[in-house]
Amino acid sequence: MSKRSVEVINISDSSDDENHVSAQEKAHHTFIPSAAELPPEENIKDTQQPKPSTGRNSPFNFLKERKKLEAERLERVDRHKRVKLESGAQNKPSRMITNETPGKYTDGVVKQTINVLSEKNEGVCSIEECFGPKDKLKLVIISSFVRMDEFVVPLMGNAKVVCAQPIKDKIRNWFMHDVFAHGTYHAKIFTTDGWLRVVVTTANFIPIDWMWNENTVFMQDFPLKGQTLGGESSEQKSGFQSDWTWFLYKLKLNKSLKLVADQMPDTPLPNVDAVNKWDFSRSKARLISSISETYSGLENIRKVGHFRLADLVRQAGCGIDNNGDLMTKRGDSTKHEWYVDIECQGSSLGAYKPAWGNEFYNSACGRFNLLPGLEDDAKALKGKRKSNNNEWPPIKILYPTKNMALNNRGSISLGGNFFMDNQKWSNKDFPRDAMYRNPSKRGAIFTHAKSICGILKHKHMISKSKIAGKSKKTENGEKVTFTSDEESDLSATESEPEDKGTENNVAGGWVYIGSHNFTPSAWGRLTKAGKLNISNCEVGVFLPLYGDDKVSNALADEYLTYSRPVVKYDDEDIPWLREDYELELRKGG
Repeated sequence: MSKRSVEVINISDSSDDENHVSAQEKAHHTFIPSAAELPPEENIKDTQQPKPSTGRNSPFNFLKERKKLEAERLERVDRHKRVKLESGAQNKPSRMITNETPGKYTDGVVKQTINVLSEKNEGVCSIEECFGPKDKLKLVIISSFVRMDEFVVPLMGNAKVVCAQPIKDKIRNWFMHDVFAHGTYHAKIFTTDGWLRVVVTTANFIPIDWMWNENTVFMQDFPLKGQTLGGESSEQKSGFQSDWTWFLYKLKLNKSLKLVADQMPDTPLPNVDAVNKWDFSRSKARLISSISETYSGLENIRKVGHFRLADLVRQAGCGIDNNGDLMTKRGDSTKHEWYVDIECQGSSLGAYKPAWGNEFYNSACGRFNLLPGLEDDAKALKGKRKSNNNEWPPIKILYPTKNMALNNRGSISLGGNFFMDNQKWSNKDFPRDAMYRNPSKRGAIFTHAKSICGILKHKHMISKSKIAGKSKKTENGEKVTFTSDEESDLSATESEPEDKGTENNVAGGWVYIGSHNFTPSAWGRLTKAGKLNISNCEVGVFLPLYGDDKVSNALADEYLTYSRPVVKYDDEDIPWLREDYELELRKGG
């Protein structure tokens, strides 16, 4: 198929310090491949999904396939099992539970998006599945960094829609909510026949992110209180519910919800407090958000950005102090050097320097000792050892190489929403040794997903004979017991179950999935005055991984898009740069 050059539209889905896009540009400029830029038909695998048309408006033709997609979605739902996001002892790396409510994900699920370039589309998610039958939608709250109205409006039916982005043209039933922030959150909330569905996705509302480039989706459905299985509901507020309530208040959503209520008196969500009508007791994920602002004081700082990550890492029992000891004691684990092995995947890279890398790593270990007044935080820093801010910490940065991009199954145009440039790559401070490839498990396709994986590991061998069966109580009074693993060193523990089965495991790792790219603009940067400066508005979910490092790695594999263990860039590898992308377009690549 012949390919023509196209006008290059520079957008960034998680702006770094050098990349700024106005809200108007985000609303009007969405990168959609034209017919001439679409992958050749011979490269498209038979996935039993709609193939892109060769007509000029092929992304729009995708809308005509909704009936077929819905039938296929219902067939997949019948055979698809749920992700098990609950804690508790696990003897094998399973994340599935039985389908209890057809069409609902009552315990949460993590899925990858449909990709027409891959033959591996079992258990994936379409945008139709995310929203469900449009005749059942009542209220939708949505946003993404870029949006194509022709693509997304038909999904909404007659629902009232609150959109946290500018709306180009007046759309019936749509209400614009101005976040007044650079970057917008990738969260969606909608109500259907009494249920509330929360969706956090790495995808934008454009066809390229739901057909050609791989993205990740987290979904969970919550019933109204009193309508849960067994008819009982928990009155105790869950962490996930508190997270969402705070986030929606911070976005000043009440004003827009009132506008909706004025037109729809029976609106299911007249204000943010009405979230309390739903039962969140089965939620296991936690929310990490970033909202553009400068924060000061521990109580404010720990709610956002990478310090929010630090708080959740501590709560999950994954904290490591500056001496390499676990903050949550596990047997005789304090005698060994622990660290967190981190893998960061995204579609945009920052102008990294070791100082910020160590700042982020400090939070990934659950430490607050960089904040004023907490320099001697007993949990974070037992001794006076200081990390070397001139060296990059154990953080692997995953990003496609130029060779991976040139050999993807589609066209070069599909690589237009990845952001790394030669100026950053050439900087002497850029951590080149930390660069790793991120090939998709589904073949040679572009992966637009953003994720961070942290697995607890230790530097020294632990004697199985010394630790097997030993137990201690954590600071919360929970008893944890070391178990022996015949094939690998032990880096975490399992809880010793009691008759009631109420004790939780201490996590051996965690996964983040959401809109945050691994950049200071998204996660925040500490100022010299000890304040946290965040440029973007982002949101994602934190998923603890329960078990030792072997089990945690297996669980992480279920959530992540790329092949593991990851492979380091070789001497010939360079990242997929904007300059190379634009050059290939001019060449007709």
